[in-house]
Amino acid sequence: MYSLGVDLGTTKLKVLLLDIESFKIIRVAEGYYRTYRPKPQWAEQDPNDWWRVLAECLKKIPREDLEKIVSVGVVSQREGIVFIDKSGRSLGRCVIWMDRRCTKEALEIEEEYGLEGIYYRTRLRPDATFSFPKLLWFRKYSPEVLDKAEVYLQPKDYLVYRLTGEYTTDYTLASRTMMFDISKLKWIDEFFSKYDIPNKFPQLYWSSEPVGEVTENTACELGLPKGIPVAAGAGDRPAENFGAGAVKEGIVVESTGTTTSVNSVLSKPLLDPDCRIIVSVHMTPGRWLLDTGLSSTGSLLEWVIDNMFGDFSRDEFFERIDLEVSKIPPGSEGVKVLPFFMGARAPWWKPIARGGLIGLLLGHSRWHIVRALMEAIAYEVKLVLDIVESLGVKVNEVRCIGGGARSKEWLKIKSAVYGKKVCVPEAEHAAALTAAVLGAKAAGLISSPEEYLSKVQLKSLMSPSADLAEEYRRFYLEYRETAKRFLEFF
Repeated sequence: MYSLGVDLGTTKLKVLLLDIESFKIIRVAEGYYRTYRPKPQWAEQDPNDWWRVLAECLKKIPREDLEKIVSVGVVSQREGIVFIDKSGRSLGRCVIWMDRRCTKEALEIEEEYGLEGIYYRTRLRPDATFSFPKLLWFRKYSPEVLDKAEVYLQPKDYLVYRLTGEYTTDYTLASRTMMFDISKLKWIDEFFSKYDIPNKFPQLYWSSEPVGEVTENTACELGLPKGIPVAAGAGDRPAENFGAGAVKEGIVVESTGTTTSVNSVLSKPLLDPDCRIIVSVHMTPGRWLLDTGLSSTGSLLEWVIDNMFGDFSRDEFFERIDLEVSKIPPGSEGVKVLPFFMGARAPWWKPIARGGLIGLLLGHSRWHIVRALMEAIAYEVKLVLDIVESLGVKVNEVRCIGGGARSKEWLKIKSAVYGKKVCVPEAEHAAALTAAVLGAKAAGLISSPEEYLSKVQLKSLMSPSADLAEEYRRFYLEYRETAKRFLEFF
């Protein structure tokens, strides 16, 4: 019996078939979709593209495997909203998490309630990332969309709706709207009424609860068995955390793809008096998630490839990266990247910041910039880890997942910068794996997602050498001071 896991990311959709009995991944397929940028600060995706790519991915899987699927789970990017009208159709594109058009609205909310007033209730900082400022933007500039909408769905919820015909959401996504009380686990009615935004979010479920079954029409369209249960699902960050086997406190997961996330299981909603560390609801009752994200990281590496390595294909670049970067000494011979090309999120929280590249000499090469970028991202994660440990959360190890975990040289840099052992889970597709596990739980085929995902094996382990860690400690302190002064411009 197989469980189907669907991971709707920022750049691609991934499907995974998990053999429930053996805990082995049988098949993986993926496909890409477009992010539309009508204006420089905007970022939109078409929900119909998500559904089309899901269908294309399932067509890559042999029919005999599809026939063995007995459950479905879906996880996705968060904070974006799909407005659905009374006929069940979307009212345009989804304004996704990275869209910055509502920065002014986020500041307006902060001026009204204060940073602490928002943070202490939601554990989020007012920022354009979250759903609240997006809804306020629509109230101001496209009020007809709010009026016509029957329901607000986040990306995962949209796919669950197309699979089952049911409007649902889950606690992990609700806690990323900036309109949800993280301690009381309730919507904050005042936030909706204050700005004349009707609360049209659907019914809340825990991530592993069944919310419906694959409809007959959907089964015919996608080639799935009809009537199989579908789990409520979750946001991608908590799913990545569990998919990396980090089911206990003390294990931090660093995920680097389009951006970088630092997350860890918490037994209570951690409160940072300085409002630097973000927390959200985890997938199971009584658990929360250290859920702090940086800005553009992996996407910045893509930018470097596009603008400095036109003579390389992407495959060629990643085949060469470890060899070339290893030739450059720690510290990149004075080159520093300030990786704030889409503003600075945690721990700086400077949304209007811009990126920088300093320390260049004629003797430097483009590979110096690549290594400096890899170091900068490691330094930014280290800044978060330092704050977390200062708040009493012990960090025993860091598990690296996503595309950033494929480079051994980058893992070596990270281990030295963090001063921690760094591990890479055997299961490469952590979020999709968790989605499949949630589906299996919804179908009653496993007893506990945590117990099941504790089976995740590690394929590599790296501990920092004392000499390299000491060398990077000096470079880290230099970077921290440089970044602090640089960000004062903004």
